[in-house]
Amino acid sequence: MAPPVPALVTLELSEVGAVIAGGTRTTSWRVRLDRVWRSVAEAPGAEVELQQAGPGTIWERRILVALRPGTELERVVSEPDRRGPQSPLSHLEGARQRPRRRVQRARFRVSAHGELLAEASGRGD
Repeated sequence: MAPPVPALVTLELSEVGAVIAGGTRTTSWRVRLDRVWRSVAEAPGAEVELQQAGPGTIWERRILVALRPGTELERVVSEPDRRGPQSPLSHLEGARQRPRRRVQRARFRVSAHGELLAEASGRGD
């Protein structure tokens, strides 16, 4: 007989803002609750603790959250796009133009053992 699936499992996630060449990289987590994507820090009962920022780190926080197995999570990493100007005239706009960002998303599901299981790539919002 299989062991019972726990109602909730506790995860520890880290969100970070760090300095990299060309700007900053941020790593954040979202959770899908009631068919809506929210910051994992907004999940019911989430505990957020600011961490000591080390060299090259702007901010870091640890989030403890209890979720049901099967809950969807998304890790979002945003960093400067290093491809350079997109048009011959884009450099003329200088500071008025926001730097382009490259955003990478990875989806996961919470296992009954509190592990993150990678989902196949695809948006599926």
